[in-house]
Amino acid sequence: MNFVCRVSGTILLAIAPICVVFGSYAFAQSNTGPSPVDVGGVFKGSFSDVQSFVGTVEPVRQVVVGSAVDGRVKNVRVDRGQEVQFDRKSAESLTLASEILVELDTTTLLIEIESAKIQLQLTEQALGELQTSLPIDVDLAKAKVAEADAKKEFSQNEFSRLNRLAAQSNAISPSELEQARSQFRTDEQLATQAKSELQRLELTRQVRIDQMSKRVEAALQSLLLLQDQESKFTIRAPFHGYVVNKLTEVGAWISRGDPLVEIVELDEVDFSINLPQELLGRLQQLMESSPNKVTLAVQFEGIETPITATLIAIVPQVDMRTRLATIRARMTNPIVGGVPLLKPGMLGR
Repeated sequence: MNFVCRVSGTILLAIAPICVVFGSYAFAQSNTGPSPVDVGGVFKGSFSDVQSFVGTVEPVRQVVVGSAVDGRVKNVRVDRGQEVQFDRKSAESLTLASEILVELDTTTLLIEIESAKIQLQLTEQALGELQTSLPIDVDLAKAKVAEADAKKEFSQNEFSRLNRLAAQSNAISPSELEQARSQFRTDEQLATQAKSELQRLELTRQVRIDQMSKRVEAALQSLLLLQDQESKFTIRAPFHGYVVNKLTEVGAWISRGDPLVEIVELDEVDFSINLPQELLGRLQQLMESSPNKVTLAVQFEGIETPITATLIAIVPQVDMRTRLATIRARMTNPIVGGVPLLKPGMLGR
């Protein structure tokens, strides 16, 4: 049965053997005679293209916490599935016990720290003694200079007197005159030495104080280095999260860099989806027009209510084999029964 539809409207939906027209309609009878036509109701509305894709829950942060020093494991405070806390303020005061993951033995290190404290005290005492004694040494050197100058002046006058007497008469023997000359030269040399010692003390006083101050600083830095190492013997959580893997036990010897505990952050999680490349243009336009407002409704098996996720990034790379691109949406992780509802690796649509 053949039909021809003549349309004088704007939109035509034809389903053989029925012709439905939005607007007006007409039909022409074929050679075999007229046939009845059923006309449905006219309706108007918007249509949306709905597609669903499978994605995977991924943690925002996941890290394997390792050791920064060598040592033997003294205590492991966490186990798989346990929540660990993190507080930046308490991390400085080292008072939040729930931050501690693993403790290493510090017996030998504590002995070194006590030795470094004693060495620091000795250098500080030496600096204080030097600062006190140097002014006294300078004053003593000045007194010796004055004494040497007085002796030099006296022997010089005595030599001059004897020299005049020897020139006027024979009352002074040559040996007495020579002895006076020798005494004057000796006192002159002693006066020169005293002045040199005073000059040395005055020139080197500040240098000696600075050198001892630097020794004190070096001893302090050595102590701080040991104390910093001691802090590394207590391994703490780098952020609030949950332990997913415990990689050591009490008594194990740990070398620097060895893994101890694996932690994931689950306050928020990412939902990673692979999409065909032909959808990227529309998504990028949406993100440009409505930044941080493009949302996805994610349905998980076993969870009745869909969870809303906000599109945060389009990974700028397309897989050359599948021609799929990855997008990432972030969602707040509900806490149910004290445990995050969404776990890394869960499948969603």
